[in-house]
Amino acid sequence: MKVGLYFGSFNPPHWGHVVVAQYALELIGLDEVWFVVSPNNPHKDPAVLMDVVHRVNMTALALYDYPRLKVDTTELELSVPSYTCQTLIELQAKYPKNEWHLIMGEDNLSRFHEWRNVEYLKKNLQIWVYPRLGAHPASPDPGLKYEVFNAPRIEISSTEVRSRLAQGLPVDFLVGKDVAAYLADLNQ
Repeated sequence: MKVGLYFGSFNPPHWGHVVVAQYALELIGLDEVWFVVSPNNPHKDPAVLMDVVHRVNMTALALYDYPRLKVDTTELELSVPSYTCQTLIELQAKYPKNEWHLIMGEDNLSRFHEWRNVEYLKKNLQIWVYPRLGAHPASPDPGLKYEVFNAPRIEISSTEVRSRLAQGLPVDFLVGKDVAAYLADLNQ
């Protein structure tokens, strides 16, 4: 099975995430896309992260109507901070017949060389990059082989969703009604 791994904090998940994953299925020819919820991304401030259990629950709600989009919680079983290479090793052991594809935003290209065990990742993953608004990445590692898939640029961010929540503004059109209801329950 060809599986796309879409890593993120999903803090919270929004329609932009779902759109990218759906386009990845179609344009790359994947069987499934797994949303790998990162408990504590080493490149993000943990102070702004909602509890990982809530982020997993909201991601499951966001993907409910999309049977080929799945939530993966492998990183919750690993030491924190988790790294993509560790997650991939775990997934390869659990599902040795799968072919793994990394889905990432173009804003990550210029920092990819900083990722832990990057040579292992290059060797064991097909890397797919989607365009991000405002991203002007520096030249990536010259040894990095990747392909761009033309998902639309969606002007939604989890930061925007959190900001609107803090202002008491509606977010259902950004995250869907189920995730919006979950967020409303959290903020009561």
